[in-house]
Amino acid sequence: MRDGKEFTYFDKKENMRWIKILFFAVLIVLVLLDFVVKKHPHYSWEALPGAYAVYGFLSCVVIVAVSKVIGKLFLQRKEDYYD
Repeated sequence: MRDGKEFTYFDKKENMRWIKILFFAVLIVLVLLDFVVKKHPHYSWEALPGAYAVYGFLSCVVIVAVSKVIGKLFLQRKEDYYD
């Protein structure tokens, strides 16, 4: 253990650069494979290229938006709640 940390791989800029490059390379390969792989869609929108990526992104946006609304309406308390 150096500097009181157990794992410092992600702290180095050159490592993060290679991780980003790897991430985007995998992302590009997956999008290109979407044009090649034969699909068996149940709904018409599933046949579109990148449909599952868009669906996943929109699902995450909805989850974040709903959780923010739930947090504001039900979970957050006023600053002087415990006084």
